[in-house]
Amino acid sequence: MKKEAYNKNITGKNPFLANSPQEGSFNHTMVVKNNNKKNITYLWQPHNHRLYFDFNKSNFNPIKPSYHTLKKYESMVGIFNTAYTYTPLNHNSEHKYENFMGCQIRVKKNQVEVINKWHNKQWRKLTAENLNQINEMIDKEMETLTEQSIEALKSFIDLHKGKSRFEILKLKCEQGIHGDEYLDKIPRELIIHDTYFKKEYAKKVEMFKVAEVKNYISTRCIENIAPEIAGEINNIHNTIQEDLTPSLKQLNESVQLEIYNKKLHLSVLHDIKNTQKSNLELNKAMKNTLEAISNNLPKKTSINQTNKGFTDKEMGIIRNIKFDINGSII
Repeated sequence: MKKEAYNKNITGKNPFLANSPQEGSFNHTMVVKNNNKKNITYLWQPHNHRLYFDFNKSNFNPIKPSYHTLKKYESMVGIFNTAYTYTPLNHNSEHKYENFMGCQIRVKKNQVEVINKWHNKQWRKLTAENLNQINEMIDKEMETLTEQSIEALKSFIDLHKGKSRFEILKLKCEQGIHGDEYLDKIPRELIIHDTYFKKEYAKKVEMFKVAEVKNYISTRCIENIAPEIAGEINNIHNTIQEDLTPSLKQLNESVQLEIYNKKLHLSVLHDIKNTQKSNLELNKAMKNTLEAISNNLPKKTSINQTNKGFTDKEMGIIRNIKFDINGSII
């Protein structure tokens, strides 16, 4: 009866579901992709969402308030289940409250655990055109679950006292995922316990963190479009090759011409060097000859004093000969 009273008060249009992803039953026909729009579609089930907060029990009153007090509080907050239940645990050292504003609240020594049960084990249908939209939908839903739990704890403290800074010490949540070809092919009877996921049920794989769900969906999407990516890369390669072939051919011709010109210039420079070398050797030979002629002049007189053995014309030529520092005739 208490459960019926709770459902009467909170079911119908849930104020927390206005911006939530579309919920649906566990149905294989829902998990399809629209090939025209290339939408990404998965069923996702965040359940057993648990938050742990600091809690001071110095003025805490575990006893459920009177019906009159609860009705008065209900009139103040608008939506409230007055039929929530209270159970003491572990020799009255812990206190559990079921169906308190859609949550289960358990007060421990210096912490309080809030389990969000607004959706129980309902599946959310995630459909979007890209991974960013999928990630945003997951993040938004997780934020909604957290906000619901915090609001429930605030109302709990209003009624039962105690204190909390509402700082989340720890978050736990199983992440059911379904609608993937790989996951759906796992045998129904197979049970798996892995570091990142587990499969204890016939049609559901559960992951332990939101990030793992996002990574899995992202990886599977990339694998699904891998052939398209390979085709696009091949098209890009062909396009680049077609565009560059004429330019590369022209560049190759220019390079070959430049190499030919360089070789020709080197050959000319080599010939000039050899010519200069021959001229230098000829100049040295002429110098030696003239020096020999000069040495044959009489020792007693200078060139200016006598022209013995030479005609006047020959002496004129000898007097006008000049040499540079390399011995070459100027």
